[in-house]
Amino acid sequence: MPFPSLKCARPIAAFLWAFLNLFAIFAASACGDSPLQTFINDYPVALCRRYFECCTAVDAARFVGTQAECVRKASEKLKTSERAIAYNLLQYNAAAGTACLTNLKSSCDAIFNPKNGTLVICTDLFGGPRKLGQACDDDFICESGDCEGQRCVIRPAPPPPCEASEYRDPATANCLPSQEAGTSCSLPNQCASGLACIDGQCGPQHAEGEACTSALQCKGNAACTSALEGAVCRQPYCQGN
Repeated sequence: MPFPSLKCARPIAAFLWAFLNLFAIFAASACGDSPLQTFINDYPVALCRRYFECCTAVDAARFVGTQAECVRKASEKLKTSERAIAYNLLQYNAAAGTACLTNLKSSCDAIFNPKNGTLVICTDLFGGPRKLGQACDDDFICESGDCEGQRCVIRPAPPPPCEASEYRDPATANCLPSQEAGTSCSLPNQCASGLACIDGQCGPQHAEGEACTSALQCKGNAACTSALEGAVCRQPYCQGN
């Protein structure tokens, strides 16, 4: 029987690699849950419990539906990541997973962004498996998160943060002095602390119940509702009932 051609061998090799990874996952499960499987079992329940403990019932329902729906959707996303790991497209950061489950027990303000209700933790659970210098065709496949010239490279470090009295100019990436009240503005972060860019001019941020077009126009941690909800400043999202 002749050997398969190189063209045919490549998909066969890819299939075998995926099969071996799946076998390793199932074997680990048979001998006790792997770190990934433990995380898949624990994270959806822990996450959804915190949504309903930290957010109002109305906000929780808007973000994730019922608690059962939340667990189901979170589990499905993790199963998708598990399949990507089997095909060597992702790798699981076990240390980050352990930290995530611990941090989900923190106070609500350490878990959710008050301006929009998004998670501020558990953001580095999965990364690419390819090392520096290895071939790539997209950023997500690289451990560094940066693919340039079809090779994984070191992602450039972000610029240092600006001072509290400054804002970053997106055109030059330079830090410039924040604008005072009454001066013209064109960027949402251009005005000094306590001010917001409203109708092209820096002015006082709005209190709860006042009109807004973004959460940056609202005082402190207050959020801005959608246009369908009246587009007004409201209490922060998911900071504890």
